[in-house]
Amino acid sequence: MSKSNDEIATKISNLISRSTLVIIGLLVLFIPVILLVIMVGFLSLAQGIVLAELSVVEIIELYLLEVLVFASFAYLLYRLLLTAIEKRLPGALNALETSNKTSDIDETHQESNQGSFEGKQD
Repeated sequence: MSKSNDEIATKISNLISRSTLVIIGLLVLFIPVILLVIMVGFLSLAQGIVLAELSVVEIIELYLLEVLVFASFAYLLYRLLLTAIEKRLPGALNALETSNKTSDIDETHQESNQGSFEGKQD
């Protein structure tokens, strides 16, 4: 029975990781489209651009430019986050481990003191 639970957990984790990749891929494709629509809407309101003057090639060019900019910023953010994690995580884990050891020592010390107090009261 535990084997089937392990298999189910593995399948679920694989499904989650795949769905996460699909969501990230869709975001990489559609966020530039949303930004493009917002940009064209703002420029048309500000009368900096007229939609009739834009050709299909110019719209595709704007989309590809936004995809490249978005992907490069996302990659830079990923690298910065990875660097920060690699530099700070070991120190944080060591500090956490040290605090757990000292709290265990404190709990053991308190328990031994409580036992000695109880013996003196009797």
